[in-house]
Amino acid sequence: IENSLEIPREKSKYSWQVLNKFGNVSSAAILFVLKELETEKQYKKNDRVVIVGMGPGMSVEILLLECL
Repeated sequence: IENSLEIPREKSKYSWQVLNKFGNVSSAAILFVLKELETEKQYKKNDRVVIVGMGPGMSVEILLLECL
């Protein structure tokens, strides 16, 4: 997804941090990434964040968040 959408690695750093720290936790990774986003507070008001999680089979979760 990162390559297809030409997303710089820096923009997906929290996903990679969670993967490196906890391994593949399937769609539950979304919760870990949200925690990292909250802890780091790197985003400004009105910034948008897209989070995609893939679970077993054909399950996919996609969140579009707007920072308040």
